[in-house]
Amino acid sequence: MEQYQGRAINDKIAIGRTFLYRKNNNPVLKQHVEETDAEIARLETALNAALTRLNQIYQRALDEVGADDAAIFAVHKILLRDRDYLDFIRSMVCQEQVNAEYAVNAAGAHFSEKFARMEDRYMRSRADDIRDISGQLTAALSGNGIETREPDEAVILLTDHLTPSETVLLDKSKILAFVTRRGSDDSHTAFLIRAMQIPAITGIHFQDDWDGRMAVIDGSAGTITIDPDPGTLEKAADRMRQYRQRLRIL
Repeated sequence: MEQYQGRAINDKIAIGRTFLYRKNNNPVLKQHVEETDAEIARLETALNAALTRLNQIYQRALDEVGADDAAIFAVHKILLRDRDYLDFIRSMVCQEQVNAEYAVNAAGAHFSEKFARMEDRYMRSRADDIRDISGQLTAALSGNGIETREPDEAVILLTDHLTPSETVLLDKSKILAFVTRRGSDDSHTAFLIRAMQIPAITGIHFQDDWDGRMAVIDGSAGTITIDPDPGTLEKAADRMRQYRQRLRIL
């Protein structure tokens, strides 16, 4: 039995097997383009596709978490149409004669870094939003979407980082809890997870060989216990039963 300390996103408990959530993050390669007008046209087509996809995500978020938290994706649509962000991309394509994917990736890195350096915590959370919309736009440019390996049954999902859009699009019937290496308890992803009432902790530097092992998530303590002994399992199960009983009373 091994226990690791992280930061709690909420105070809920989960028991189950872990699942390593793998994303197909293909590197964005820099390519020279001769026909920059054609590349800009390709960018505009992808932009419209990404905005359509964001509308779909927004509607799904409305169903899952309500209007207040779904507003995150209304903000994403505004950011994706932001003049400074798009001018950066267009200028890079035209002046440096590079492919749109590379320019989008550079814009995402540039603006997310600017937000991450801001003193205001709310504005710092925009860094994740910029990375999210840039990923959506890059996926639209590639035409392949964002490929993932998802679970077939309810699991404790281990992942390096979750964007707000990934959080909404995952099948929550197969998620017992989220465990991430990176993240903030005041990020938009964290707000969504709380609204969904899913146990979650961040700051856990898990190993790939944790995949498929039994674990207990204790949100109140911010811990994950790998290969828990029978006593730990029973205590966690008892706390879950007490919590469900309180909900029935309320």
